[in-house]
Amino acid sequence: MDSKAKQQAGKGLPGEGDEKEDQGVRIDSESLPVTVDLGIGEGTPRSARESPILNWRRVYDAIPESTLVLDLDGVIRSANRQFLLQTGFAEKDVLGRPLMDFITLLDPQATPSELRRAVDRFIVNAIQAAEPLAEIEGSRRLMVVSEIQFRNKAGDVLPVEFKGAPIYNEDGNIVGLACLGRDMSEFHKLRAQLESCQAVMEEYNRSLENQMGDRLKEVRQRARMLEELSVTDELTKLYNRRFLFKRVSEELERANRYGTFFSIVILDIDFFKKINDTYGHLAGDMVLYELSGILRGSIRQVDVVARTGGEEFVILLPSVREGHAFLFCERLREKVKAFQFTYLPEGVKVSVSMGIADYPREGVHDIDELIQLSDRALYKAKETRDATVSSLNLAPGSPREK
Repeated sequence: MDSKAKQQAGKGLPGEGDEKEDQGVRIDSESLPVTVDLGIGEGTPRSARESPILNWRRVYDAIPESTLVLDLDGVIRSANRQFLLQTGFAEKDVLGRPLMDFITLLDPQATPSELRRAVDRFIVNAIQAAEPLAEIEGSRRLMVVSEIQFRNKAGDVLPVEFKGAPIYNEDGNIVGLACLGRDMSEFHKLRAQLESCQAVMEEYNRSLENQMGDRLKEVRQRARMLEELSVTDELTKLYNRRFLFKRVSEELERANRYGTFFSIVILDIDFFKKINDTYGHLAGDMVLYELSGILRGSIRQVDVVARTGGEEFVILLPSVREGHAFLFCERLREKVKAFQFTYLPEGVKVSVSMGIADYPREGVHDIDELIQLSDRALYKAKETRDATVSSLNLAPGSPREK
């Protein structure tokens, strides 16, 4: 320790540099109950020497934690029985030697100079934390705490919580430190177990989160599948009537609010019952399935095609007037007429009839009225007994915007 800190603290331990100085070291009443001499010499009161309870050495050795007395240079001036038992050293091997000979820092890579600075810092902090003796009589002295490791005779280390409090002489000068080393082995063991448990819990939580994430993903996928099933026709994989009516309702609301327009096309396979009766229901189902592929490939991304029952299909064409819808239907009719369906004999063709209605339209206020209007147009087309496209406002082959 440097001379400046020692000058700040006092004269050092009694007996250093002044042979006339009383050899007794005054220990605070809260630490030890009597005035004692480290060597139990003439400075020790007779009553203390004679009392089996107040004998300082017996009290000192009875302390269950390692206890040391250091001078201001960090040299060990006294060590109790617990310290000797923990380190395995004899008292003669300890007294007069620096504390740093018996400790290490928590960092195993620490150098001797770093260890020396740590000891000096511990002593200086204890001194700076202290107050003049007259101001703290009867009060509890501030302890300076550090965590180090005792190194025993075999070279093994023992983690300890090292506390230091100043020792004053009768003049109120700091002459050393009283230090306690609390064994922290069990604490570190428990902390390691706790950290291990925390690591296990964190891993378990991550696993649980992953499982929950996978489960949630599975639930969402199933929800999407159920949603798709609820709005999809099982045979053709087109939308069903439920979804179609939902979309048409949305387009009606949009048209009423923003002045947009759209068309509805109802498509029906001509003589479908005859196909079923002649070639079987499997052939009829395949006609429905392959026709749905033609419809799906003929519409825009914004359009909706749905199978509403039997051989009937409905197409929603947003932002399309009746005249343009008529042209679309004519192209679709020709495409169906040219297609060779798989389960039908070569040369047997399928034809479709379509009815068109657009919105806004006078006298039409809701989806049911609009569907009825396009249905009437379909039956008008059916009356010709030939595959055709019909509207209540347009003649076949005369497309025009309304």
